[in-house]
Amino acid sequence: MRRHVPGIRALLVACLVTAAACNGKSSSSSTAPTPAPATQTESFTATIAAGGSTFYSFTVPVNGIISITLTSVQQGGADVGDALALGVGVPQGTGCNPSVQVSATAGVSPQISSTVAAGIYCVQVADPGTLPAPTTVGVSIAHP
Repeated sequence: MRRHVPGIRALLVACLVTAAACNGKSSSSSTAPTPAPATQTESFTATIAAGGSTFYSFTVPVNGIISITLTSVQQGGADVGDALALGVGVPQGTGCNPSVQVSATAGVSPQISSTVAAGIYCVQVADPGTLPAPTTVGVSIAHP
């Protein structure tokens, strides 16, 4: 004679479903997400002659975003509002070959932001013909 035990069928089904779902495998991942590289900031100051230019090379160790800011333009210690040509590219010989160039006045926000591969880059600042005398420029470069 068979005896009916209430709930045993539901319990048996629940055990089978749980065993099938787990199937001996863990659902957690053993690899942690790769953290974003830390941002480094490099600054340089140089003096350019009227009609002249200057450049600065820097290394980006991993792919990421670079941000270039023309932070100051001064003559004799006084701020000058003239727009200069600000560019970023790759060094070429004893100069810089900008692939991106903008007209920029000194400020606190980046005038150039670009995604780049790991490598060596350069920033160029040039007088487009508006400066009457030697001018000191400051540039900030943020990169991974």
